[in-house]
Amino acid sequence: MLAVMAIALAPHGTAHAYPVTDKRLTHNALYRAGALDQTACTEKRVRPGDFRLAKAYLYGILDCLNAAWSAHLKEAGLPFRKPALKVVRQAPRRWCGVKWGDLHSYYCDERRTILVRLDKNLLADPTDLYLFAVLSDRYGQHVQNLTGIYRAFIDHDVRNKREEQELSRRYELQSLCFGTAFLRSTWNSLDRTTRDWRLLLSYMKDWKHPTVGTSRTIAYWSNRGFAKGDPAACNTWAAPSGRVA
Repeated sequence: MLAVMAIALAPHGTAHAYPVTDKRLTHNALYRAGALDQTACTEKRVRPGDFRLAKAYLYGILDCLNAAWSAHLKEAGLPFRKPALKVVRQAPRRWCGVKWGDLHSYYCDERRTILVRLDKNLLADPTDLYLFAVLSDRYGQHVQNLTGIYRAFIDHDVRNKREEQELSRRYELQSLCFGTAFLRSTWNSLDRTTRDWRLLLSYMKDWKHPTVGTSRTIAYWSNRGFAKGDPAACNTWAAPSGRVA
């Protein structure tokens, strides 16, 4: 499901030259707050094809995300505001200025809203942590918005398409890593096994895209987030280009 992770490339300003030197990206206060606190999170029951239960599942995970990230941003001395979540069967043709197309989820920074479209593919087997990962990743973009990372990202100047795509990958891979760091913080409360994590990672590796990353870099940053549970492990902006290919 490549389109789950694809984003519309944001406009870029002229505030900075490549490579990344903006301290809002490389030295954000978010990285100094340590690992996310352990958070108790209970997955609600779901079953194949049931939109109502899958929607309730997503809202339950949203509550866990709000609890974990609000505490962490407070520890980092950063502001927090809950995002809105909309779960629909059929997405609009355009939303947040973007042609929806085949997307299954999108975070609108202006509205601070996550939109998830639960089509038959996402509902086919909702028991495998995939919905958890989709929402956690989009919430990671909300964290980037709250902490100034998103603003610095769109302000960053690039000289060509290659640099534009690399900057996009740094942004996307960081939100992925934030999502798996959150998963680690809830892991002890979930009735899950190492096999569940490996299966989820295999799905996430299929999200490869020029603006997201290769299967290898997706696995690298997802594993970092899950191993450390610490947003500091997700500082893609300070990583060499080979780590965000």
